[in-house]
This record gives sequence, C-alpha cells and structure tokens, in this order.
Amino acid sequence: MEEAKTRTVISSGNREIDDKMGGGVPFGSLTLIEGDSHSGKSVLSQQMMWGSLSEGVRLSFFTTENTVKSLVKQMQSLDIDVLDYLLLGKMRLYPMEIAQSKEDVFSLLLQAIRAEGQRGAEMIFVDALTPCITVAPADATLRFFEQCKRLCSDGGAGCPFPCRGPGFAGADHVVVRCPSAVTHGGSRRAFGQNDGSV
Repeated sequence: MEEAKTRTVISSGNREIDDKMGGGVPFGSLTLIEGDSHSGKSVLSQQMMWGSLSEGVRLSFFTTENTVKSLVKQMQSLDIDVLDYLLLGKMRLYPMEIAQSKEDVFSLLLQAIRAEGQRGAEMIFVDALTPCITVAPADATLRFFEQCKRLCSDGGAGCPFPCRGPGFAGADHVVVRCPSAVTHGGSRRAFGQNDGSV
C-alpha cells in the first residue's frame, strides 16, 4: 500500500495505450473517458483495470453494463484474466441496476465510492455513467463530479469514468458542462469516432 501512495502514474498494461495517454493514468486523479457508442471506452477501462491490478493496486469496479460473470468472460476474451484478483479480494465488483433505483443514483454511488475508499480501494472504476446521467437532473450530475473531484484531491482513490459522448438521451447540456467540473482536478480522455484512438 505504501508503494501505491508514491506512484504518480498507473500503467494500463499496454505500452501503446500508455504512450498515447502521456505515460498512463495519473494516480489519484478523476478521469472522464468519453466517446461515441462502441468507441472502446469500456475496453480502455478494462485495460486500465488490468494495468492497475498488475501493479498491485486494489480496486473496486461499479458496472451498469455487466454482471460479475459477463465482465470476467468479456475480459478473458481480451486475454485479460481478473478471476484470481476477484477471488483474492484485490478487486471488488459491483453490478448496478439503475433502472430499478427509486433513489438519487448519484448519492448512492458516491456513498459506495466513499465506502470502498475506506475499505482500501486505491482506484475506483464506474462503467458506465451514461445510465446514471440519463435519469439524474443536471445539477445532481455536476454535484457528483465535483464531490468525486474533491475526494480525489483529498487523497482518495482515483476514479476513471467511461461516459458516452454528446448526443445521448437528451443530456447534451450535462456532457458539455461536466468536463469543466472534471478537468480542474483530474484529467480528461476523449476518443475518436469508433476507432478507439486517443
């Protein structure tokens, strides 16, 4: 754990990706990964998870897109096997059912992120935020990013978030306003259209 606190960058585990991201993901940063549907945001997140786990980082992964079984299978199809990390408790995985939630999704997610940080998670991934953004008011989305930014700047876990880019579910105004909240204390990654380039 001490080594993790002295890191400045976390490798994705893929040199080509790291080179395009300036060496990797800044440790302890809030990172928004945005792009069109099927542009590779989730695959990049999974590659970043693999790099983090390979470097001994404990992480938690909240997903609106997979079950535990489907995520493990999907990652194995990319030659990334996280099953041992799950079994050893180095990675915790939490499927989320946003459509079933009657409460403030972002408040619940923020509580869970804080709890995971207290349990020792050094990186926290959320894939994807798009379903949360589409059911939440714009001000709740902005508050969520601001509070996550504050957690990161206070020495909390780093948080990469894949998010589908502009043009989805009537939330264009949020996507335009969110990056300014995110980039102040962290970094922002954007992808080309369906080619996965950074």
